[in-house]
Amino acid sequence: MYSDKGGDAFYMADSRFVTGQDPSAASKVANEVIAILKTNFKNTHTIIKNDSDQITEILQDYIEGTANGQPERLRKAFHPNFNLYSVANDTLWTRSGEEYISNIKAGEKSNRIWSYYFD
Repeated sequence: MYSDKGGDAFYMADSRFVTGQDPSAASKVANEVIAILKTNFKNTHTIIKNDSDQITEILQDYIEGTANGQPERLRKAFHPNFNLYSVANDTLWTRSGEEYISNIKAGEKSNRIWSYYFD
């Protein structure tokens, strides 16, 4: 499912999978991820509440690093050994984090449509 308009902050969430159609959905995706974390960790509300600023900072590093061509900022958002999974044309693609980050060119803005599941 997607929006025909584009640029209208369209996003979808299903369990641990949250995806935005384009950068206009970034803040809604970030808020949804925080809501999922709060739900999944409701017994540790104090920890989540104290960490919400850190979570927001990490999400902003990811969003801004990707959208604005800032690979070093993007690198701060992830564990050094992360893998990234994406679906394209009904095929699951797996890439190392370093491979993903190497495709972000410094200073080159991106207006891509993406869907990822992080593990």
